[in-house]
Amino acid sequence: MKVRNRFLPDTRDLAVPVDDPFTRMLIDDGNAFEARIFATLARVGPAGTVNIDDRVGPAGRRDDRVAATAAAMEQGAPLILAGELGATGRRRGKPDLLVKVPASGERHRYVPGDVKHHLTLTTPGNGLTIATSDPGAPWPPVPDNGCDGRPNEADLLQLAHYWRMLEGVDRAPADRPPTGAILGKETRLVWYPLTEPVWRDDTPLARYDREFALRLEIADAASAGRRIVEPVRCDECAGCEWHTNVCGPWLSAGSGHVSLIAGIGRRDTAKLDQVGITTRDQLAAVDLTIADLSAAGVNVADYTAAATGVTADDRDLRLDQLHTLDNPLTRRPAQLNALADAAIHTVADLLARPGPIPPPGAGIAKQVRLARAALGPAPVHRRDDTDPGPVPRADIEIDLDMENDPIDGGVYLWGTLLDETHRPGRQPRYRSFADLHHPLTDPTEADLLAQLWEWLHTVLDATAADGRTARVYCWHQSAELTAMRRIATRSAGHPGVPTLGQIDHLARSGHWIDLEKEAIQRLWLPDGSSIKTIAPLAGHTWPMADAGGDQSIVWYRTATTAPAGPLLSPHRITARRDAHRARRKLLAYNQADVEATRAIRHWLESDFPTVPGCAGGEPERRTPRPRP
Repeated sequence: MKVRNRFLPDTRDLAVPVDDPFTRMLIDDGNAFEARIFATLARVGPAGTVNIDDRVGPAGRRDDRVAATAAAMEQGAPLILAGELGATGRRRGKPDLLVKVPASGERHRYVPGDVKHHLTLTTPGNGLTIATSDPGAPWPPVPDNGCDGRPNEADLLQLAHYWRMLEGVDRAPADRPPTGAILGKETRLVWYPLTEPVWRDDTPLARYDREFALRLEIADAASAGRRIVEPVRCDECAGCEWHTNVCGPWLSAGSGHVSLIAGIGRRDTAKLDQVGITTRDQLAAVDLTIADLSAAGVNVADYTAAATGVTADDRDLRLDQLHTLDNPLTRRPAQLNALADAAIHTVADLLARPGPIPPPGAGIAKQVRLARAALGPAPVHRRDDTDPGPVPRADIEIDLDMENDPIDGGVYLWGTLLDETHRPGRQPRYRSFADLHHPLTDPTEADLLAQLWEWLHTVLDATAADGRTARVYCWHQSAELTAMRRIATRSAGHPGVPTLGQIDHLARSGHWIDLEKEAIQRLWLPDGSSIKTIAPLAGHTWPMADAGGDQSIVWYRTATTAPAGPLLSPHRITARRDAHRARRKLLAYNQADVEATRAIRHWLESDFPTVPGCAGGEPERRTPRPRP
């Protein structure tokens, strides 16, 4: 969509840049990391390493940078930093790294690399088998049995882009398979073959070629004023400069686009579009019985197509006889049995069903119900297909939430809320396990988990000794459990850190409850199951207007970054004051998170019977609302 909007005359001037602290922080962190890497490579890289920034300056003219890069390749520099390749095949690009490789002939050959401010390695068996090399000796890479690569799609497509550009300027090696490297936070070059499958049978180079060809087609059509693609809501929308003036209004028009429903992404949208279902009200109009049959594998569209060819006088014809007529339908006993179980025996029975015919697929029944919930009288609706029983409660209830830095990967804060429900009138008590004064280290992260684990099991053991029940509640358990397991694996043997077996035992025990799962089992949630979406329905609010996981990372950086300059300088005094405020804000935010799960738990128990359902025909309509 960005390509279309940039080239379409009606939209090219409607972009509104999105500027938020988290995005600025990511950009600043990435630039600083790249600068550190370049400085290190200039010092430890192969003799003759060339940094194009040193030759023409970071802000040098593009033509000068291209010429300097071409000259460095012509001279055979073993490693080129911050290069820029000449435009070829409507491509432009600035690979961070160009690594010289042995090749036949007199012309020097290069493979691309890029610097990324994220983790690129994981434990064996959890990623892609790769080869690595030291930045000081980038070629040749050697197989790395100690770790796997984390294949990031955007990274690999970028490497494929640079490979095609190197081919275009006749610098790619013709006698070796396409390859490229990512240098991430572990400061190792992780090498990926670009013509071997990464996503099922799809290779990075093949996927890139398709995506690039599509973008050229979209750009050419848009330049001529034609729209061959339309918006689909995705995670990138929130930070996109085109969302406010272009895509957002289009998606929200009328009852709203189907992609505004949580879980309906580009692939499902394309399937629905093929049968003419593009809006939420069209999806909501699908007959529930037909939706359930489609989800069960019945190709209702084939039967309907054959049935519409039957004359009005023959509408009593049984469906199991349709295949005998002049149509491509074959006899499908399992599907016929499913239709019969739904009381659809004849052509007339089938054609009497109202609404559009959905595409086959296991998710369509859920999607139709979510569409009805999205347009119904309440923000959420009771599910009609589950009976999970009462919400799990206990005498001692502990709400648990963590705060982590997704860039550095570490958990710097565990927060708990202890509620002694068997003592009426006693207020819940918040307790945190955190270090908000210094950048996180592996030992500190291990200490924090050890402290949490000791406190948690002290409470659980004491409760059991008193003959009472206890439960630990979290929201989206994979976040907490994945973090615990990662720390336990990396810090095995650290005093107080639980083993993987102990963590798994807690997760499987009746003590551990994923409250998000409890909500999903009971409710149709058309706007998604984010705690920030569900908690307000339970009457809970956060004490800050900018509450959010991304914003909390900004607060954390403010709290833990030591300012430069003289001790009593105004800058350092202001920075210390800002850090103190950020620490208080982080704790208040985390406390509000655990209070949110408590509020949702009480709401699910007390207000659930009053939540409207949408099992039968269409619910009472209300004003459509765009997905936040």
